[in-house]
Amino acid sequence: MSFLDDNPNSSDRRVGRRVASNPEFTSAGSGSADAAEPLDFPSGARRAASGTYPTAEPFDAIFERGERLGDSRTAGRQRRSAGKKSLADIARSEDFSIMDAIGGVRGIVEAVAPSLIFLILFIAVPHKLGVAVVFSGLVSIAFVLWRVVKREQLRSALFGLALACIYLASAWFSHSAKNYYTPAFVLDFVAVIVLLISLACRFPLLGVFVEAFHTSLKNGLGHWARQWRSDLLLRRSYMRATWTWAILFAFRLVVEVPFWWADNVKVLGILHLALGLPLYVLVAWLSWVFVSPEIKRVDATRRQGGVRVR
Repeated sequence: MSFLDDNPNSSDRRVGRRVASNPEFTSAGSGSADAAEPLDFPSGARRAASGTYPTAEPFDAIFERGERLGDSRTAGRQRRSAGKKSLADIARSEDFSIMDAIGGVRGIVEAVAPSLIFLILFIAVPHKLGVAVVFSGLVSIAFVLWRVVKREQLRSALFGLALACIYLASAWFSHSAKNYYTPAFVLDFVAVIVLLISLACRFPLLGVFVEAFHTSLKNGLGHWARQWRSDLLLRRSYMRATWTWAILFAFRLVVEVPFWWADNVKVLGILHLALGLPLYVLVAWLSWVFVSPEIKRVDATRRQGGVRVR
């Protein structure tokens, strides 16, 4: 195999001719005719000459472009995943971060804005339900379009848009503003039932969500489930955290449903906002308090090769 570039104008040949003019790289004083011949260095030989001539500029340019490209791709990935951490990452963190739990400032806006705009317009423009429905829907669509323009993850925005469409359709087709909140009651009721069933089966739902990111599934679902459920302390922490979420959804139902029956949309809307994001943050913090110490203990055990760490 030839290590020389066959192109006479290549950088290897040009560098070889420059090096040939340097007396340190020629047979000076030998009187040989070969000493005057230009030297053709292979690509690797140029790097072996330590510092006697400047590095070829084309390589510097290539490296610089590569670094810029890598930085831009990394920045793009960070931008698309901004504010998004898995539940296992949040559980491993040393301190509870509200912004990580709710997805940053944008997560707050996307969670609150549609319902807030619906309530404000319903109060400001009475007997014009269509105005509240249209503008609340446009806000949800705007969040999705903004993420498309910024090339960010669409999952949370699309989920919010789907929920907004369900809420708005319920109010529009029933011609009643109070039915904007009916789907939320249905979801809360279903969540309570599912969480209680998981607790009764000793298979806490919060543990399923966290362990989906924390424990590998490569050995099958059975091995995955046994690996974290066999740890009594870890499973107990998941049970406690799951109970807190079940209590949250049940509490929302107990407080809000009476105002729904009374057709008091104004109070119902205020309670829906007050018992929404603030309570989610509180319960998320309690879940972190229960789960985080056990997650860290399990991680330490795995780093020690299976030796139990308490």
